[in-house]
Amino acid sequence: MREIEFRAWDVLNNKMLNWGDIFHLPAWEIFPGTPEQRSFNIMQYTGMKDKNGREIYEGDIVKFISRLDDSKRMGTVRYWAGDAAFLIECEREIFFLFHDALNREVIGNIYENPEILKDRR
Repeated sequence: MREIEFRAWDVLNNKMLNWGDIFHLPAWEIFPGTPEQRSFNIMQYTGMKDKNGREIYEGDIVKFISRLDDSKRMGTVRYWAGDAAFLIECEREIFFLFHDALNREVIGNIYENPEILKDRR
């Protein structure tokens, strides 16, 4: 059984926060229904690490080798509730993070490095 971990993108300050960092903020910035509430995009840890030991989260951009045809690919990690699985969404294909992708490497994320996705084929 794995520990469930999260991180959050602080939309107001354009800054990635560890889950514990949020709880050091004033309550009125966290809870819904207050005028001062910040907007956060929450990302869950997949339970997997890349080839360099870096934790892989939803929203991460990863390079990997497709187990299907040994080709190099790049895509964004997403959670798909239909199969309760983490996927890598490429331009026209979807790969299961655990089964279909070998030699995974986190190269950025959709919030801090959106330009990476513009350069993919």
